[in-house]
Amino acid sequence: RFLVLGRRVFGLGQVQVFAGSQSDSNTLSGALQQKGYPALCLAPAETDPAGLYGVLVWPYLKRAEAEAMRSRLTADGYQAVIKN
Repeated sequence: RFLVLGRRVFGLGQVQVFAGSQSDSNTLSGALQQKGYPALCLAPAETDPAGLYGVLVWPYLKRAEAEAMRSRLTADGYQAVIKN
């Protein structure tokens, strides 16, 4: 359903919950996983000047699936955005 190449995760929708430090990203992705979310922490690309780690909830091939997950995360109090 998706393809991971280096830092890039390919799918029609990736739901991003956070971008920040490695420690904060690891903590948040772990908390999301404990709540049953398929979350992962991605290291910044070598060319990323900000050097931010990202927390994504697994990519979706159907936009509607990504929108449903964003709505679920928002209802649980997270600020989530869909990234293509």
